[in-house]
Amino acid sequence: IQENNILGIGHTVGKRHLGRVKRNGKFVNLYVTTYPYDSINDCLTAYAEMISTKPNYKNAMSNRHDYRLYIKGLQRGGYCRSGGYERKLNKIINRYDFN
Repeated sequence: IQENNILGIGHTVGKRHLGRVKRNGKFVNLYVTTYPYDSINDCLTAYAEMISTKPNYKNAMSNRHDYRLYIKGLQRGGYCRSGGYERKLNKIINRYDFN
């Protein structure tokens, strides 16, 4: 499946069924809640629109010129719910000197 969703952007319109997989000897349904895009550019455009228009990302946007504060604002705004997002992303940025 060509999703072109390089950022894992989810959606709230429901799950899409991808098929069945075998887990622990039993077949289970496999669903995806990320949104498919026609192109990577469409994905990046959707990300920019989401971050710049949703009120919960206002703090991130007001700090977009300082990547550390921007990332903190994204996590606090609910962008990534996995623990350690801010720490992990800053570690990658510093390791590869992206700052």
